[in-house]
Formats: sequence, structure tokens, C-alpha cells
Amino acid sequence: MAKWFPFLLYITVSNALWAQHTFLITQAPHNYAVKVKVEKCTESNCHGKGTIELISSVKKGVSQVFTSKNIDFDIVRGKNNVIKYDQQQVLKFDDFNFDNQIDLAIRNGNNGSYGAPTYDIYVFNSTKQRFVKSEELTDLV
Repeated sequence: MAKWFPFLLYITVSNALWAQHTFLITQAPHNYAVKVKVEKCTESNCHGKGTIELISSVKKGVSQVFTSKNIDFDIVRGKNNVIKYDQQQVLKFDDFNFDNQIDLAIRNGNNGSYGAPTYDIYVFNSTKQRFVKSEELTDLV
């Protein structure tokens, strides 16, 4: 057992360091459910590296996966790690570039004026049939 201890300790510590918290948003608009995985959480906030999976109820499966160096959101938690879709939460659906297509914003911190939320903006590309990051709109926000 003694010679296995360092290896077991390494696995235990590395798993704890890379553990992620998983949340679901089941009431997202536009026929989506969302799975959010984030690195760190306290009682009231989550932040850090993470992923967001858009799950389409129309296409019956994961539509697109987004990664972020810093997902940031306050926890408004329901039962079983279900979080509520809200205007100040982890994502927003809206037409940000005025092309009559629904776009997506993923919250990346509170770097706006007076600590306001900031977002990475993804516009819907109808040719590719997916959301594509808009550096211009992200910088504008």
C-alpha cells in the first residue's frame, strides 16, 4: 500500500483540482435546454473555465458546445442543480446584430462600467447553421 500511496494521492488531488460543477437550464428560450459546466462555485456565484452545451429540443441532441476561459454567473438555483434562465445569468438569447436571427451572449465576468456584466457574443450564421463568435460585438460590450 505504501508504494501506491503517492499515485493514489496524485489521482485524488488531480481529480479534485479538475472537478467541475454541472448545472442545467431547462427553461431557456428558442427550444433549447442548456448544460453549464464550470470550474469553481461558491454558495452564490460560479466562475472559471467551463463549457456550455446547447441542447436542441427540435434537433433532439447537443447542437453546439462553447468553451470559455471565464464563465461567470450568480446562482439562482432550483432543484437538482437546475438554474433559472434570467437576464443577468450565464447566457442571453437576442438579436444582437439586427439580422432577424437569434444570437447568443455568454457571460464572461463583471468587467463593464461599475461592475456590470460582460459577455462573449455569438451571432447565428445561417450558412453554417451555427453560432459564430463576433469579436466586434464582444469588444463593443
